[in-house]
Amino acid sequence: MATCPGPLQTATGSRFFNTYQLHTPPATAPVCVDVTINAHCGSGNEIFSAAYSGLATGYDKTQLCGGYLGDAGVTGLGDTVPNVTYSVQVPSDQDFFVVVDTINSSTETCSGIGNGYSVTVSGYYDTSTIASRLALTCPSPPAVCAPAGTQSANVSYPPPMVSGNCGASATPSCAPSSGSAFAVGSTPVNCSVSVGPANASCSFTQVVNPSPDATISAPASVKASSAGHVASVPEAGAGATYSWSIANGTITGGQGTRQITFSAGIAAPVTLAVKVQSAAGCATSASAVVPFDASAGPLGFYTLVPCRIVDTRRASGTFGGPSLQGGGAQRVFPIAGQCGIPADAKAVALNFTVVGATAAGDVRLFPTGIGTLNLAAIDFRAGVVRANNGVLSLAGNPAGSLTAESDLNGTTDFLIDVNGYFK
Repeated sequence: MATCPGPLQTATGSRFFNTYQLHTPPATAPVCVDVTINAHCGSGNEIFSAAYSGLATGYDKTQLCGGYLGDAGVTGLGDTVPNVTYSVQVPSDQDFFVVVDTINSSTETCSGIGNGYSVTVSGYYDTSTIASRLALTCPSPPAVCAPAGTQSANVSYPPPMVSGNCGASATPSCAPSSGSAFAVGSTPVNCSVSVGPANASCSFTQVVNPSPDATISAPASVKASSAGHVASVPEAGAGATYSWSIANGTITGGQGTRQITFSAGIAAPVTLAVKVQSAAGCATSASAVVPFDASAGPLGFYTLVPCRIVDTRRASGTFGGPSLQGGGAQRVFPIAGQCGIPADAKAVALNFTVVGATAAGDVRLFPTGIGTLNLAAIDFRAGVVRANNGVLSLAGNPAGSLTAESDLNGTTDFLIDVNGYFK
C-alpha cells in the first residue's frame, strides 16, 4: 500500500506548489506512468514531487494522503540531487495529477537566474506488460586488490538497477553477494529480480588482482661508508613500477627497477624502503633495516694539514675556475687522492667558503651521484664572504667525489679546504 510522501510529512506552514493535470488512456489494466523531475534550485533550496489520482482542483496541501499514488522518494532534489524518476500505477482512463512542492516555504524557492525545474511524464503502458519490460542492469565491477600475502578480498559492489517495474517492490539478489570474499582471479556474479510472474537477470565478472610481494632481500649487515651492496624485491610482472628510498645511505644504481645497488653512510643503520605497484594498480610498501657490522669497529679519523683542494678563482680546471654558475648548475670535484686523502677514504672533514657572489643564493654540497639535495650547505648575500664546515661521506657514485650545486641569479667563487678524513 502506498504511504504519504515522507519529506512532506514533516513540512510545516504554507507551501508553494504547482500542479500538472493528466489523464490515462483506456487499457485492460492499470497504466504505468513514469515521472521525471530535473531541477536546479540553488544551494539550500529543494523541491519535492508526488502524484495523486483525481483532479488537481481537489488537491488539499494539508491532506497529503488523499488520492496519493507515489512520490520521488528523495530529499535534496534541486540542491544535492539534480534529477529523479519515479513510477506510479494509475487506473486506466482516469484523471491524475503531478504536484511539485517547495518544502517549508510559502514562496517559490526554485526560481531566479539559472534556477528552475522541468517535469516529464512518460510511459503510459499497460502494467500487464511488465513481464516484457522488466529489466535488470548490472553494475560495473570495482577495481579490487587482494591484501599483500593473501589470495582473496572482500568485495562490495553497487546493486544492480531495476527498470520497467512501475514502482512495484523489486529487490534484486546476486551470488556471490556484495561484501563476500572473492578469490584472486575472475569470478562470475549472477543477479536476478522478480516482480510477480516477471523475471529479469544480468551478470558481470568481478576481478580481484593480487598485490605484489615487496619483501626486501638485503645484506645481513654492512660496514660504515661501504659501497657495492645489493637489495632487491621479487619480480612483479610486466608494467610494474618500483620506487626506492634510503636513509643513511645512497642508492647508486637501479632506481626504478626491482634491484638496486647502494652504499652505506658513516653512522647508524641503513634503512631501505620500497613501493611496488603492479600493472593492475595494486601496490605494496615495505622497509628493511640493514645494521652496521659491529665487528668492523668505528671509523678512524686521520688529521691533515689544512689544504685547499678547490678554489674557483684559480685558472680553469678540475679544481679551479670557472666560478659556480646559478640556476642549479653543478660542478663535480673528485677529491679522493688530493691533499693526502687516500682513495679508500670513507668521509672527509672540510670547510667550504663562498667569495665574491654577485647575487644572493645558496650552494649545496653532497656526495656525487645521489641526486639533488634540498638542504643548503651555505646561504649567502651578494658581496659577503660566508663559510661553513661539515663531514661529508665519499660513498657516492663515483666514490671519492663531491658535487656542488649553486642556486643564484649570477655567479660565485667557491673554496673547499680539508683538514681530515675517515677510513
